Amino acid sequence: MKISALTPGKTKFLSLACLAISAGLLIAGLWPFQFRPANNVHWIDGQAGLRFDRYGIVYGQAPLFTPGGPLDFVKPFTIRLELLSHGEPSDYLPKILSVYDARGRELFILGQWKSALNLSILERQRAYYLEYQETEVGNFRKGAKQSILLSSGATGLTVYAEGKPVFTRPGFGFSLLSGNRDPAWLLLGNSPSGESPWRGDLLSLSFYAGALSPEEIATPGIDPLVHYLFSEGSGTVCRGGVDPRYDLFIPPVFRAPMKPVLAPPWKVQENDLSFWVDVAVNILGFIPFGFTLSAWRRKDGGRKRLPVMVLVVLAGAGISLLIELLQVYLPTRDSSLTDFMNNTLGTYIGAWLFRVWFRKDSRNSGG
Repeated sequence: MKISALTPGKTKFLSLACLAISAGLLIAGLWPFQFRPANNVHWIDGQAGLRFDRYGIVYGQAPLFTPGGPLDFVKPFTIRLELLSHGEPSDYLPKILSVYDARGRELFILGQWKSALNLSILERQRAYYLEYQETEVGNFRKGAKQSILLSSGATGLTVYAEGKPVFTRPGFGFSLLSGNRDPAWLLLGNSPSGESPWRGDLLSLSFYAGALSPEEIATPGIDPLVHYLFSEGSGTVCRGGVDPRYDLFIPPVFRAPMKPVLAPPWKVQENDLSFWVDVAVNILGFIPFGFTLSAWRRKDGGRKRLPVMVLVVLAGAGISLLIELLQVYLPTRDSSLTDFMNNTLGTYIGAWLFRVWFRKDSRNSGG
């Protein structure tokens, strides 16, 4: 039977099918509809510290690293932290600590990969691609409290665990960032985009002037520039000292400070298997929509000012754009220009497949 001769019953069926597919695409793109999820950061009962669970985040509202300030990438400095991990992740890199600039670039990252600490420092930016120098330090098992010290000077980086040197690397350290003269913010338990949650307890965090050893830090008179004891026990503020500029904020609702809107494909750092699987899913998911909507619109397509295929592709692009913009507010989703482009391509392929099938069916039926 020709599409142009659709009965009212079949037209109604196509209309309902098109609505069902559209609703399915919206549900698939926005599930589980957590537009105001709780921030899973809690004060530890009976002791000082913060407990981070999935989708937890803490960040400063003022820059911690400023050119010419107490903490400046030009100057050597030391980071000391006490923490306890709740897992040994291997499917992504959870970020314990991240320092980022106003453009959302992570300047350095302290994360966890399986039972090792991973330190990544931005070395250079090529076009839109960020290149990092990385190093890993084990042994960081889940459930074991660790005292870590990162001492970075002009000659390199030394890492201490429980007061003992476990790693030294000349030519590697925060001095790689000395050319960066932009203010930078501190973030704990996640990435600026909210995509890399860490699960564990952060018990203390300190920043010192100079490349210091544990023995030097223990010397009377050497005090940290910024010192988070996490001893408040309640509230939404973690004090970093007498200067309120260094305070960290625990938002009651999970909100990433630099969630990207329609992140372009050239900013994707790794085109791995999961990336290409995502491309295929986004294309295939919109093909049935393009095909069914084309069939429904074809019955009176001659009265339309625009060709059916153009209207169908615009409809698919509109639904995809709505999904991507709403995903900005979902911690489990990424707003991606790549997904938008693939969804639109999938709609076009579906409309094209209908057009090919319609022409073939018309020839076979003598239309």
